[in-house]
Amino acid sequence: MTAEKPEYYAQPVPGVLSVSANVRVIPSYPLVRQLNPMDKTGEPVPCPVKLNYIVSPQARSAGKIHGKSFEAVSNTALRLETPVGPFSRLSLLLDWNAANPVLTVNKAFHRLAKVTIGNVHSVGWLVRDLSNLALLANNYALLHTAAFKHKNKVILIFGLSNTGKTTTVFSQVKDHGAEFYGDDLVVTDGSKLYACPFTGANINPQDGPGLKYKIEQTLRRGLPFFENFAGTLSYSISDALGADNIAAPAAVTDIIIMRKAEQAKSEVIEAEHAAQLMLASNRTEFTFASSPLFSAAEYFETGLNTDAVMNNESVLLQQLAEQAVCHYACGDVHDLGNLVREILAHPD
Repeated sequence: MTAEKPEYYAQPVPGVLSVSANVRVIPSYPLVRQLNPMDKTGEPVPCPVKLNYIVSPQARSAGKIHGKSFEAVSNTALRLETPVGPFSRLSLLLDWNAANPVLTVNKAFHRLAKVTIGNVHSVGWLVRDLSNLALLANNYALLHTAAFKHKNKVILIFGLSNTGKTTTVFSQVKDHGAEFYGDDLVVTDGSKLYACPFTGANINPQDGPGLKYKIEQTLRRGLPFFENFAGTLSYSISDALGADNIAAPAAVTDIIIMRKAEQAKSEVIEAEHAAQLMLASNRTEFTFASSPLFSAAEYFETGLNTDAVMNNESVLLQQLAEQAVCHYACGDVHDLGNLVREILAHPD
């Protein structure tokens, strides 16, 4: 579909998901900070899921448009264009292949990567959701969770923003010798967890590396919409916790579903109830089901079926819950830490 060839690659989920591009950085894409030059042999370790991101004039049609426009390009591809003024427009092509989707954007969309115009998501958000769709189509799921491994325990923590996921993982790795899968995003196949070691390290400003990071993180946490125009964080979780501490794929033993509350309590719940809460948590973060791009891909019958992949998400989370002890906890980050210590104190 495009003449441009990928020159860079990365493995946001080592051994599972590979991303190739003709640019070194996919702006605001949270799974990886920077791509590496691709040598003559291509990516070093083949992955079952591969995504291509291409910046190209071919994403843009020659005709004049007066509003948002969708157009079928082939049996598998469609074009979306949105004007952003009389002289520019956001244009992209999606060529859907479950194992190897290709997203091609024009330079205007690439340069305005952090901007969401109308209901057309920013570039990084689109690539993240496309990554998730491709993973789900291949029986993996991207989870908005934190996870770590300590001895024979693999603990997965679900919770909405500011429930203590990052603090808990960092504490376990730095103070107790645990290994990490991620503090914000991890991947599962319904049994094992796979690390996302290159996401941005969203740690407290005072714990960051250097003055620049401290200032940037303080502004991110204090100013509304700062992330819409700030640069992409170059400091990843593996930078913060050390690449030697990345956990190998392993089966989950315990799942914590955390909800902020003034009064602390915790209980073990049934797998079916846990799976429902986990699914609700995940769909609070990922919005591919409401994306006009992916809905249009279904409308033009390109082969993408979001109902099918959403069903895969439900199945994988149910499988995950059935193999683990599921804990439902209320409280704050201190209470989450206490529950983790309690779980780790009972190795069986």
